Amino acid sequence: MSKLDNFLFYTGISILILCIFLTFIIFHPKKINENETLVFIGDLTNNEIKEKTLGLIEPGDILLTKPKSLYDSYEYNKKAYKKTRISNFFFYNMFDKILISSIGDTYWHVAVYIGNNTMNSLYLDNRNEMINEDFIKHKYFKVLNVKTNEENKKLAIERANEHFKKQDIYYSLKNGLIIISVESAKLDKRYNLKENELVCSSYIALLYKEVNFDNKLFTHITPVDIEFSDKTEVKFLVNETGFYVKNEIR
Repeated sequence: MSKLDNFLFYTGISILILCIFLTFIIFHPKKINENETLVFIGDLTNNEIKEKTLGLIEPGDILLTKPKSLYDSYEYNKKAYKKTRISNFFFYNMFDKILISSIGDTYWHVAVYIGNNTMNSLYLDNRNEMINEDFIKHKYFKVLNVKTNEENKKLAIERANEHFKKQDIYYSLKNGLIIISVESAKLDKRYNLKENELVCSSYIALLYKEVNFDNKLFTHITPVDIEFSDKTEVKFLVNETGFYVKNEIR
């Protein structure tokens, strides 16, 4: 390994150890029993999951996702980004698995469904992704209905399409670390974050700016805020045990 690789490796290990310490000593993540209010449909095949997902999801719905494993994270992301195995390992473990998990045993990434098998989100860029075989193969996910009128859902989709076309909202890892740290440590402090430098959850809050997910600035909204907001409700989810739906839509 080169000097730079050695530096990145040892720096990453140090940060990883620090994150583990903070997660288990200082932070107090929420524990979730996400299956208890849903109906178990079965341990479906990937093709059955895809068909049922596309039959139930509607434009304006929010998707919360997380990779099934480190390998799945790497396999899925390498098709969109030129990530090395080392960079994927540190990003997966430090930012996703540890830091985001410090605010709850929950999902890491948030997107909005805009129709035609397509979801829009902010990751390292503003991008559209397909709900296809590759997505189903590598992801666990939960789909939420936003409790708002159809006009607000239509506006959210229009904004998503506009921002995707203009590419005028930028992903900020720094802002992500700030809002996750604030949420994890249960601080009341709010920062003056730029409104065009966001992370996935604050981007979704911007699209749904008429909906206040957790009585805070949209720039500070985390995936947990959206998942546990009284403005959203679970429609269905796919996790390691199978496919679950809300009783009313079975």
